[in-house]
Amino acid sequence: DHLLFFTNKVMEPGMSLPSGMIFWIAFSFAFQVYADFSGYTDGARGLAKMLGFKLSLNFNFPFISSNPSEFWKRWHISLSTWLRDYLYIPLGGNRISLFRQNVNLMIVWILGGLWHGATYGYLVWGFYCGLQVVLYNIVQKYFLNLINNNIKILKYSIKLIGVFLTFWMFAFGLLLFQVHSPGELWSLAGNAFGGFYWNSVFAAKLFFLCFPLFCVEFWMIVWGGTDLFLEKIVATRYSWILFSFGIGILFCLFGVFEKKEFFYFQF
Repeated sequence: DHLLFFTNKVMEPGMSLPSGMIFWIAFSFAFQVYADFSGYTDGARGLAKMLGFKLSLNFNFPFISSNPSEFWKRWHISLSTWLRDYLYIPLGGNRISLFRQNVNLMIVWILGGLWHGATYGYLVWGFYCGLQVVLYNIVQKYFLNLINNNIKILKYSIKLIGVFLTFWMFAFGLLLFQVHSPGELWSLAGNAFGGFYWNSVFAAKLFFLCFPLFCVEFWMIVWGGTDLFLEKIVATRYSWILFSFGIGILFCLFGVFEKKEFFYFQF
């Protein structure tokens, strides 16, 4: 919520941004939306489990994805699965030619954008996400598979580069939620290509807000995922006390205590 406060301020209509500031906004917005939505669904899963119900996982460490296709198998899994099962597969799925697959992917993603809201920004966002997946499918078929099969040493380098690019493509895509006209879209693009803005104080604040999330995510990945991580915490003697204390400290440091709605409640 602290990150969203900053993002809302700098994205106000008529606000003049320093060149390259959009990189900082995209970074902070991506982590705010992830923490908000993933935390909201994890809270719902936890409450359901207390009542004896098991809800499916909705986020599976999406920021370690090395390509757009993998990302959407890890992010908002319930929506991407619904789009796959009820739109993409009935349109032909993977049983048809690559060209028709890509056309269908664009149709599905544009409809997915309109599902979020019938506005210019969501329409552009759907097109943008669909284009990412289509371009990746083409690159994978004609270039990446050839490289991975013949030049093994480049395989992991390509994966690391893919993680970096996938995150930033997603982060910039989120900013399209704030776009309401073609003029705003061009202004956004112009700021991104206008250089890079650096402010040591702001960078330190952003690091201070995001670093705990990095640590918790890394810890859960090492321990085998969200559910297994929590089971191990509970099963290990006294670990749950230490873990609860740590969470309490983080809550005191970063908690926003006035009444706020979850970001995704608008959808």
